[in-house]
Amino acid sequence: MGLTFYLCLTVLLFMDMHSTIIQPSSTTFSPGELVPTSSLLSKVGVASLSPRPAPFPRRKFALFALLLIAGVERNPGPPYLQFGLLNVRSAVNKAPLIQDMIVTSNLEFTFLTETWFKRSDPSAIVEDIAPNGFSTFHSFRDGRKKSRGSGISLVYRNNIKFNRLSLPFKPSTFKCLSVFTTIQNTRFNFVCIYRPPPSPTSVFFDELALLTDALDLLPGNHCLLGDFNCPWETAGCLNPKLTDFFNDRDLCQLVPEPTRLENLLDLIIRQGSSVVGTRASKPRLTNVVFSDHRLVTHCLTIPISPPRLVTFTHRNIKNIDLTKFEALLHTMPCFNQTPSDE
Repeated sequence: MGLTFYLCLTVLLFMDMHSTIIQPSSTTFSPGELVPTSSLLSKVGVASLSPRPAPFPRRKFALFALLLIAGVERNPGPPYLQFGLLNVRSAVNKAPLIQDMIVTSNLEFTFLTETWFKRSDPSAIVEDIAPNGFSTFHSFRDGRKKSRGSGISLVYRNNIKFNRLSLPFKPSTFKCLSVFTTIQNTRFNFVCIYRPPPSPTSVFFDELALLTDALDLLPGNHCLLGDFNCPWETAGCLNPKLTDFFNDRDLCQLVPEPTRLENLLDLIIRQGSSVVGTRASKPRLTNVVFSDHRLVTHCLTIPISPPRLVTFTHRNIKNIDLTKFEALLHTMPCFNQTPSDE
């Protein structure tokens, strides 16, 4: 668009210069002929002495319009935040790789499952996964002292204020990290879970129902995401019980492809598609070199608040009737009172 603008501007300027140049008169003189100076100036120097005519108003308008068009950009649509979800398969000793992934993918916040972080780990290890200008929230793994697994972390940019979200119960079949943030007066609740294998039991679905019931009581929009570990025999399909659960609760699973080999494990679940914050585009999946899961990136649409209409009234001072105004002043009590000596 910028190249087109400059080409059009160059053509118009060339046309303007070409149309306003006055060629001198083609007057010839015989060799040896004496010509008066006044005649020479009147015939030869007319073009140089005559003022250059101004460009046509239409050409001025065209130049002005081009200058306006140069500053107009294509409507980018509503603003959004790009966030990520990844089963990192242990974040220990992977801090530089995680930081590079967050920065190069332009992620405003990222949920990491299976970080394998313990509460006893030093902050130099736990907090090192955040790039400069980012902060973290953690849900450390419990028990299983001989093995390292579970653990969830949130890495978010400092200009986005996240707060922890308290749940009315502590699940036993999955680990979760619940947070919320408020953007443009709209609240977003996120609950990231990690459910270890094997296949889900009835207790898991009972606790998942309790979780969704608790979210329904909260204000704002809800997003449930994480590694559910609920694949099915068919590649890229979910366990039918989980699919039925989503349908019964009017929940929409957004991840369209397998996230680990042929299994669809990492999910992003939102409320019905009519809810504010759901972006029409599907999540994008990207392979990473430090995990056998794929990075899931999605966009969170930020609602634009409508402009507040402000009305006010004022007096038209220019149309004041001075004679009537002076008469009104004479009727005021302060005008008729005599000043006191005090």
